[in-house]
Amino acid sequence: MVAKAQPCINSEANAAKVGDRYTVSQIAYTNAGRKGENVLWNMSGVKETGNSHKIRCIGARDTAKFAVVNDKTTLVYEQHGDTLLQTGYRTRLTSATFDKPIVQLRYPVHYGDSVSGVYSGSGIYSNSIRFGEYGWYASKADSYGTLITPDGDTLRNVLRIQSHRYVINRFQSVADSLPVFTPDSISHYIQTGKYVQKVTTTQWYAEGYRYPVVTTVLTNVGIDGGNSMAAAYYCPPSEQQTLSDEENETVRHRQKIHSGGSEQGIGTTNSGFGYNVYAYDDGTGIKVEYTLLRAATVSATVATVGGISLYSMPQRKQEANVYSFDIKADGIGKSAILLNFFVDGKVYQEKIVLK
Repeated sequence: MVAKAQPCINSEANAAKVGDRYTVSQIAYTNAGRKGENVLWNMSGVKETGNSHKIRCIGARDTAKFAVVNDKTTLVYEQHGDTLLQTGYRTRLTSATFDKPIVQLRYPVHYGDSVSGVYSGSGIYSNSIRFGEYGWYASKADSYGTLITPDGDTLRNVLRIQSHRYVINRFQSVADSLPVFTPDSISHYIQTGKYVQKVTTTQWYAEGYRYPVVTTVLTNVGIDGGNSMAAAYYCPPSEQQTLSDEENETVRHRQKIHSGGSEQGIGTTNSGFGYNVYAYDDGTGIKVEYTLLRAATVSATVATVGGISLYSMPQRKQEANVYSFDIKADGIGKSAILLNFFVDGKVYQEKIVLK
């Protein structure tokens, strides 16, 4: 069997380009689902909230420094070789510069690649109050598969990158200078829960498009996460196709030829099969979704690790489509279950821990 290369992102096709202007729509926040290979992210039912945001990338074309500006925030970056650094940010009330910046991405990014570290900097709040910002960050390309967009387009060869950032802020009193944090002291603060925020950002990159098609941001305030804010943004393929982007236009043209003239559903996975698992918010069960990119013979079983059967779907021939089934968790509690798919003789197994 000939294996198809997994998707990756690189600086030529995915680094922000000075001069780009595009619009993202705010959509309802959605659960990111499982990690791993051949994942299906079905966002076809996700609704827009009615808000949109204009994004622009500004900077001098002959320097490594640039900024990505939206309605409320300016994120400042520097590109050094294959490494993208975030060196600061600005809002209406706050401006900060990182003397030890955040490694945002290290190109090329393949499935399984990760970066992590500590960062530190200082800033001004409301033009008068100095503060120090310190923290720890980690990001990983934790899955790849097929994304069905809110518009119903099917995008394959999609790479998901999830990042976590723990933020510590210290404000300067009248008499004191800003505290100095070392990597060890930052790690201690994180481990003991003395951080202000935890920000989890998840981005879905599709082959042939420069910017993430979907981005979700979940902000938890305090160690217990009692106060949380969730947001999600959608940058449609049709919006990105309006950009002057020779690198990705070439990729899309090649995909169009390979798919027989249709840009929808471009690319393929090895098996033409992908799936995802979502836990109910109320903890009463899970929903399993799977997609077939072509007709196949499919069967499925779900059982506890102790061998108790929870679901069984006998072998059947199914056409290319998206399918789903539900599993009730009554009596299982916080345990693990085993999901097995059998697709044209190939076995896919997932161990799921119910929380």
